[in-house]
Amino acid sequence: MLMTLHSGQKGGQNAKRFVVFALFVCFVMVYILSMLFIVINAGHAHDNDGAADCCKLCVDVASAASLLTSMVAAIGGAMLTSHFLLAATVALYCGLSFLWFSSPVKLKIRMNN
Repeated sequence: MLMTLHSGQKGGQNAKRFVVFALFVCFVMVYILSMLFIVINAGHAHDNDGAADCCKLCVDVASAASLLTSMVAAIGGAMLTSHFLLAATVALYCGLSFLWFSSPVKLKIRMNN
């Protein structure tokens, strides 16, 4: 998919959508490939050549597991924040809706100087 950046409104929207989609694809690919790496190397033979008798592949698997944990925490935090903001917006809209419809014209108040 070839996208070009335009200065117009439509081109800017398409460029934003493309960037968001590309970031989403990268995010999903990192997640899937990290899980695949952990599954493939779960039962590997230990070489114990690393520092403190630690296998290099074990360190890589632990790093991939840490990446997955942080990604899940980031997704959960973003979802929790977005739901909180949505609930706050709805509560504010419902709570202040009576103020928006209470104007002097609506209440038929005559203002004489």
